Amino acid sequence: MSNNADAGLLIGHPNTDEKTRDEVPLPSLPRDDREVQASSRAIPLRYRLMAFSMIVFFNTSSSFSESTLSPLKSTFREELGVTNAQYGAISSASSLVNTILPVIGGLGIDYWGATYASIICSTFIMVGAIVSAAGANTSKFSMVVGGRVLMGFGSMDLAWSRVLSVISRSTAVPMSMINGWWGWALCPRFFWLFAGIQIFQTSVIGVYSSNLADIQTQTRGTSKLAAGYNSSLQSVAPIVLIPLVGAFIDRFGMRMFFISWTAMMYVIVIGLIGLTKVHPLGPIILGSFALSTYALPFSASIPVMIGDVNLLGTAIGIWKAFGNGGIIVFDVAAGAIQDRSGNNSYNNVIYLMMAYKSLQILYGFFFDWLDKRWLAGSLRKGEKERAAIRDAAIANNVVLPGWKPSKWGMYIIMAELVGLTITAWTVYIVYSLGK
Repeated sequence: MSNNADAGLLIGHPNTDEKTRDEVPLPSLPRDDREVQASSRAIPLRYRLMAFSMIVFFNTSSSFSESTLSPLKSTFREELGVTNAQYGAISSASSLVNTILPVIGGLGIDYWGATYASIICSTFIMVGAIVSAAGANTSKFSMVVGGRVLMGFGSMDLAWSRVLSVISRSTAVPMSMINGWWGWALCPRFFWLFAGIQIFQTSVIGVYSSNLADIQTQTRGTSKLAAGYNSSLQSVAPIVLIPLVGAFIDRFGMRMFFISWTAMMYVIVIGLIGLTKVHPLGPIILGSFALSTYALPFSASIPVMIGDVNLLGTAIGIWKAFGNGGIIVFDVAAGAIQDRSGNNSYNNVIYLMMAYKSLQILYGFFFDWLDKRWLAGSLRKGEKERAAIRDAAIANNVVLPGWKPSKWGMYIIMAELVGLTITAWTVYIVYSLGK
């Protein structure tokens, strides 16, 4: 394909001859196999293995601490005398600062890189875990909350942002290289719509996971110990299946299909665990399969929606800020709904989660339709076909409709993010200081 007309036929762009001043110059990534092999040989295997190990284990301590909360919910109620809403404040405490930090961190990564970020984050996680544990041992609610807030300063997922930075072969981009303000370059209207419409969807999974053990105790009379063991099984399947899901997406694509499929599975899982008396291992194991196919399609889709790979850190930061703000609001709201039941019943919380997750079933089909119109079907394609579409666009100076900047999209969705952040902090302060 050597001319704009042919490229337009390939990617489905209706106005390939038009290129406005505001369109972002897209970087050309090397596709020659020899270049890729040469770049691979430039980094010795021992360093690559070391970096891989650090990425794998980076979030181990924070993930372990997060996972211990669910089995301890009833203990918190008894020993600390907290309400379900206050438990929601504890559960979402590490997300508080991450309503803001991911955006700042993403900007910093795009501009300066992240050489010392891992050490700083690990320190916050260690100190926060110690303070939180001390608070639990002395029955001090404020120390538990404070420790988890400190952990939040370290739980920003900089490791993944760093991986994206390495993939894009750029650790620092002078802002002067971008036409106009960087914000216009960041958004494909597609990304703004994708981030804004998914609000609270991640939160449903967070509420389900953090309450899973207590749901078993309340609905089936399961012991705390057994409920904790049962809950741990939701993390088993993803260990094996997530790499397989990644391989499937690389080969066949179908990213938006996974979003709808996973949402449908979670509707079934949440209904079974909360509204029936079936053995909890059934929905928990089914939920582990749903968890395996949940997060990766989003991570694999956002880079496709961004026209400039040098701004992936900022995009991921905005995405995570939405997720963290939603977790706080939804977690505390779910606890308050449970408190209003008068007998710690989860029924209304279950209905809310099922109804909200049902919306995401429709979102997957909607975004698949939009993908055909705005991204030439890139999200549906396997990696080779997707890369071919992107390379053709870059080679012919074509900006896909989904990559085109949208000022109104940015205004609306950033206003939504600001409103969500203010709400999250307000809700958190009210319920965390209520003890």
